[in-house]
Amino acid sequence: FSILFISLEDTPILKKQLGLLVAFLIYYTYKEYYKYFHIDTVYFALMTLVFGAIFQYIFPEIFGSFFENFINHIRYSPEQGRGLTSLTPEPAFFAASLMVISFILSTEKMKKIEPIGRYYFFQFIIIFFLLMTKSFVSIIFLVFILFHLFNIKKSLFIIITIFALTGLQEGNHRAAVIFNKIEAGNVFSDKSISHRVSNLYSAWYTITTSPLGYGSGSFKRIAFVAADSKPDFYLLEDDSAGVVVSSFSRLVVEMGLFFIVFLLYIYIFKHKGRVVPKLASFFMLLVTFPVVYPGIWILLYLSGDYEKK
Repeated sequence: FSILFISLEDTPILKKQLGLLVAFLIYYTYKEYYKYFHIDTVYFALMTLVFGAIFQYIFPEIFGSFFENFINHIRYSPEQGRGLTSLTPEPAFFAASLMVISFILSTEKMKKIEPIGRYYFFQFIIIFFLLMTKSFVSIIFLVFILFHLFNIKKSLFIIITIFALTGLQEGNHRAAVIFNKIEAGNVFSDKSISHRVSNLYSAWYTITTSPLGYGSGSFKRIAFVAADSKPDFYLLEDDSAGVVVSSFSRLVVEMGLFFIVFLLYIYIFKHKGRVVPKLASFFMLLVTFPVVYPGIWILLYLSGDYEKK
C-alpha cells in the first residue's frame, strides 16, 4: 500500500516507499533465525561497540579521521554535550544499539546459558556506555532497560542513584540541557525537541484534515502547511519544519489511519507479551529512528511470546 499510494503533487522517494517492506523483511529474518542466534554473536557485537567507544574517547581525532571514510557525519562533540558514538553516526544510535543488545541478553534463551554474574556484568557495561553517549534519549533507554531488568522500586532507586552520583541534571549533558530548558519554560527553543514536536503535529494535522493520508512523498509539503496553520507552535527556522526525524509522523502523513491501524494490529493484537520492549520499540519509531532501523523490529519480536515458538 505504501508503494502504490503516491501523492500526485509530490515526488516520492523510492527507498522511503520501500521502507515498510524492508522493515518486514528485517522482522521476518530475525523471527526465522532467532533460534540459531548464539550468545557469542551478541557479545561480539557488544564488545565491538565498546572497543570502538573506548578508542574514540582516547583518540578522538584519529578515530574521526579514519572512520569518517565509513560513517557519515560522526557527531561526537563533548564540548557541545554530544557524547560517544562508537561505530554509529551519532550518540542516539549508539545508545539504541546498546539497549537492543541488553534486551537480547535478557531473553530466556540467553539467560539459561549465561552465568548470572557475567550477565549482570555485561548489563553494567551497557548501562555505563549508555550514559557515556550523553544523549537525552539514552536516559529514556536507561529507564526501559532498568524496568525490564528489575521491579519498579529497584529501578527507581537505581535511576535516582545514577542522577545523584553522575550529576546528569547539571553540566553539558544533553539531558541537563533539556531539563534546564524545561525548567526555564523554553524547551521548544531546542531544535531537537522542536523537530520532533513539529513532526508529531504534522501527523495530527493529517488526521484532522485528511484521515486517509496524503500519499507517499507528501511529508515535506504537509509539514510546511501544518506549520503555517499554527505558527505560534513553531520556533523553527529556515526549512526545518520539513526535516523528517519521526518515521511514525512521516508514515501517518503519507498513509493516515491505514498506518495507525496497522500499528495497533502489530503492537497490541499480534504481540501480546512483554510491555517494556514493545514500548521501547514504539518509542524509537516515534521520535528518532528510520522505519528500517533493525532494533525497532527486533524489540517488537522480543515483546511477543517468542519463547513458545
